[in-house]
Amino acid sequence: MSIGRPPQRLDSARTHRAVAVVAVFAALETAGCERPPRQPDEAKAGAELRAARTEAIDRLDWPAIGAATRWLLERAPRLVGDLRQGVPPPASLLHEIANLDQLLVVAAAPLAESPVPGSGLTGRFTYPPVVVRHLEAMLAAAGHPLTAAQRSELSVRAERIAHADDRRRAAYDATTPRLRELVGEAGLKDDFYTAVSALLAPEQHAAVSPPALRGLTAIDLFGVGVVWAPFLVPLQATDRAELTAAVAARWRQELGLARAVAIDVTAIIERGMSEVNAELCREESTPIQGVGKQLYAVELVRQCSRAQAAIAEAVLRGVSLTPAARERLLALESVFVPLARH
Repeated sequence: MSIGRPPQRLDSARTHRAVAVVAVFAALETAGCERPPRQPDEAKAGAELRAARTEAIDRLDWPAIGAATRWLLERAPRLVGDLRQGVPPPASLLHEIANLDQLLVVAAAPLAESPVPGSGLTGRFTYPPVVVRHLEAMLAAAGHPLTAAQRSELSVRAERIAHADDRRRAAYDATTPRLRELVGEAGLKDDFYTAVSALLAPEQHAAVSPPALRGLTAIDLFGVGVVWAPFLVPLQATDRAELTAAVAARWRQELGLARAVAIDVTAIIERGMSEVNAELCREESTPIQGVGKQLYAVELVRQCSRAQAAIAEAVLRGVSLTPAARERLLALESVFVPLARH
């Protein structure tokens, strides 16, 4: 596939859905990142797993992915600009973006059955060693390739994040709520993304993260918002109080809580959601809407996800749930965010 013109639409039976793609440089300090001593068998198993992950990553069609990402990021600012102004985007633009989305989904699909870790296809495609290859391919397609020094530093830092992610997942057990796992995964990747601007030249940063897209979920492809996009569930609310009430109602419904227990859970939710910045929940701060997309500010998602993970832990510790309700809460992975009324 030529990277000098838009990629052609792939003929595929796969259902179209937006893929979240991300690229960033890890910025963990070396202190605290050293591995503890391991037995030879464990070390061998770890080396084999890393080799299997590398093989799965190498098999992806990186020239096609890089070209599709370049063209998508060149067109997405027009889409966001139209949505902000309340102008219907041209049908041709929507069609082209949908085709590019589909190409990325199909190209990334082999990761779904691979040993590469992450929450769903999006989580695997935002795994730091995958991101290294994605960033390299996209910048090459855009005419701003990584230097050898950048590539080396990116690889080292990505592996450091990958090791930290292995330790994070190993620390969880059957009593860890799924929301806490998601917050942990996104937190490492958020740190990774934050460091990218310091390691890229200005023209590289502008290519991978156009200013119009920065800080938005789903469409800022090299930011943590794409990690969260599959898990966001909008509830009608125009301020924090309405959002808190809506979250409490959904938890009562999804967990099947008896009235007495629901009162205790609601009190915990009210305390936990008070940690979310009220200004972020105001109607004028809630999402850019249109063409089936909800584009949220990443900071709102950070705060809602952290608050709701802490609420889940508090409920599991302090409320006597039925076994069924407990299992549902442990498995809950929806992050509830406000959807303004229009």
